[in-house]
Amino acid sequence: MMFHTLKPYHLIFVFLLVGMTVLRVSLALAQTATPASKSAIASKTPHAANPISIKKMCTQAAKADWLNEDEFLILMKHRGYTIQSFKVVYESCYEVYGFDKDKQIVEAYFNPQNAKLNRQNFVKN
Repeated sequence: MMFHTLKPYHLIFVFLLVGMTVLRVSLALAQTATPASKSAIASKTPHAANPISIKKMCTQAAKADWLNEDEFLILMKHRGYTIQSFKVVYESCYEVYGFDKDKQIVEAYFNPQNAKLNRQNFVKN
């Protein structure tokens, strides 16, 4: 078996992946939930958590006007984020999974043109 070769940082990565999966499922459930119901997600912005609103709140600028990915990642590190996963989503946003400066698990969407935080979701403990 390969499990005996796992290092502690592998377990952290697995925990993060499981947490982000729970986060995505919770977001999907929150879309259909009534306003009175409680969600497992704490949002820092008033936007709805659906692809259309996320796409609208990010940039429509040409990719030539975006910060390149290396510059963006340096900015995120400077802001205190520990990034586990980074990707371009909806052809208009930078999406980050990892930890914020307070070491909370976070999913965040940024405007790739100016690195402005558009939406941030936390996993509640």
